[in-house]
Amino acid sequence: MEILERMPWAAQNAVFQRLAEVAEVSKLSKKDRFEYDRALKRYRDTFNAMTGAEQKGRAEGLAKGRAEGEAKGELNKALESARCMKADNMPAELIAKYTGLTVETINSL
Repeated sequence: MEILERMPWAAQNAVFQRLAEVAEVSKLSKKDRFEYDRALKRYRDTFNAMTGAEQKGRAEGLAKGRAEGEAKGELNKALESARCMKADNMPAELIAKYTGLTVETINSL
């Protein structure tokens, strides 16, 4: 009881509501209790499936975003290197060999 007295009113209310729900469930007939348990299981299974799908979607989105970001970063680094090489009057074919960029891209810098 001491713990309950230290809890905020909203938490105390939640505890008493839960106790009332448990009391209501314990009054159910065998058939109704079976149906209640089956519906509760269905709800929990659906909730867990949705939560799992949400987490999987977030992980896939993060992985995709990370991969796209890394690819963009690599391209930007190659372009930066190509600009420096071009500024030092290196031939476009040699720059293409070292950066992996096309000669057309290098010429357009």
